[in-house]
Amino acid sequence: MLNEELLVVKDLRVSYPAVNGRAAVVENVSFSLNKAEIIGIVGESGCGKSVTSRAIMGMVKKPGQIDRGSILFDGKELTQLSKKEYTALRGKEISMIFQEPMTALNPVYTIGEQMAECICKHLKYNKKEALEYATEMLEKVGISMPKDRLKQYPYELSGGIRQRVMIAICLSCHPKLLIADEPTTALDVTIQAQILRLMQELCKSGDMSTIVVTHDMGVVSELCSRVIVMYAGNVVETGASDKIFKKPLHPYTKALLKSIPKIGEKGEKLYAIPGTVIAPGERSAGCRFCNRCECCRERCKTEMPPTITMDGGRTVKCWLYENARGE
Repeated sequence: MLNEELLVVKDLRVSYPAVNGRAAVVENVSFSLNKAEIIGIVGESGCGKSVTSRAIMGMVKKPGQIDRGSILFDGKELTQLSKKEYTALRGKEISMIFQEPMTALNPVYTIGEQMAECICKHLKYNKKEALEYATEMLEKVGISMPKDRLKQYPYELSGGIRQRVMIAICLSCHPKLLIADEPTTALDVTIQAQILRLMQELCKSGDMSTIVVTHDMGVVSELCSRVIVMYAGNVVETGASDKIFKKPLHPYTKALLKSIPKIGEKGEKLYAIPGTVIAPGERSAGCRFCNRCECCRERCKTEMPPTITMDGGRTVKCWLYENARGE
């Protein structure tokens, strides 16, 4: 199982309608995920992290579309699946924890009804067995009085408990791949640690691989073996977590890490990356980060840098490393 690939995304492009034709929200995105591995996709809002996740899930809604690229999951080419085939795959083999649980849970059904429906469909339990199993899953994610929670509706629960319910639903069918979009946003630090520990245990047992989509670099350093840094729809850097945190290469990665508040710097002004992420319809032919980059040169404004592979398998998309042969 060591280094056996479960997911391979290659040259993925997702676009939406714009004033002049279609604008790519995600472009030339390539990465892989091994079995029993946890990787992180990081970047600011608007960098294409969630769109990439939804493309893997087959949930890019019209008028959005996948223009090109391959998404190979456990030997299956997902871009070629029918709607019915994707529906059978979702929940059982691939699950996703959404960023806002209130929109993912149906407000007119109890938590027990929603959990039981998913468990009965994919694990073939009867209703009684499904509710007993749902109770166990709620306990695993740190929800007190789980039997009582099963009788409640989503609006009766706090944001943190709704998030844990969504995590319990996603984990209940033992998916091969879990995509977690900001999985611990609404949770306090104690529950956050419990959820992260549970995800680590499932991956170590070899039962599940995980993609964590987040802007929280602390979660990434604690949980992920590798990091994919995205900016304005492109992958700008990839590598082992420890190497990226010790020695970031891309100016954007450096800026992200620089903006993390540090203990003991009382009174110091927090660093903020100047400017904002450029909108899909306004992107030029050059580097997407050049308008915010301290290292920007004339070439950066007119030519997109290639993806350069460094020694050790790290990649970086920046003209600064044009002649580099290692780290």
